[in-house]
Amino acid sequence: MARMVPATIIDEALNHGERDLFYALKEGLDASFTVFHSYDLLVKKATGRLLPIEIDFVIFSPAHGLLALEVKGGAVGYDPDRHVWLQNDREMKQSPFAQALSAANDLERYLIGKARLSREHFPLAHAVCFRDVFRDMKNLPADAAPGIIITGKELPYVGEAVPGILARFRHERHPAALGPREAEAVIHALVPAFEYGVGLADRMDAAERQVFALTEEQATAALAEQRAAEE
Repeated sequence: MARMVPATIIDEALNHGERDLFYALKEGLDASFTVFHSYDLLVKKATGRLLPIEIDFVIFSPAHGLLALEVKGGAVGYDPDRHVWLQNDREMKQSPFAQALSAANDLERYLIGKARLSREHFPLAHAVCFRDVFRDMKNLPADAAPGIIITGKELPYVGEAVPGILARFRHERHPAALGPREAEAVIHALVPAFEYGVGLADRMDAAERQVFALTEEQATAALAEQRAAEE
């Protein structure tokens, strides 16, 4: 069973596609996998502007790599004349595969900064889950491929599907698996543990602010007494 972060679905109002995939990944992947649901990432663009993004699922295994997985529910289609994807007959803002790839690239830049690791150290892949599709998907546009798609009929087999997708992105130069130190660095970068406001430095700063506030109050009171005496 995979480790889920968070451990349970927080928002039960989520679409059924994400809920179903959450439990399928939890039950279908083994304990070597850590799965982050609804992962928030603050991305710094080339212009310097900060852009918050959300990745439906980030899946990590020291033995297999890292996968950015986007989920699309409902009826999906592609309009070749306009080069747009459709979801329930409405135009998507972006190709789901381009969205997943962009998320993988953003994750790589983040890990380079935090863990000093990138695609050179292990596979970093992207894929899309079409929860409500149960037929083989053919005639796909150039940025898509059946090998990086998980359909509804494959949900019971995500334990094979996810490692299979990551294997497609593995290069011959990649090691068989990340070592314990590198794996820990990735996990710590993705879900850092910290506690501020309780350390000695924090308490000293708080004490100094309290003394300063008391000094201000004392000065104000002394000034008031002096004015009263002058009157």
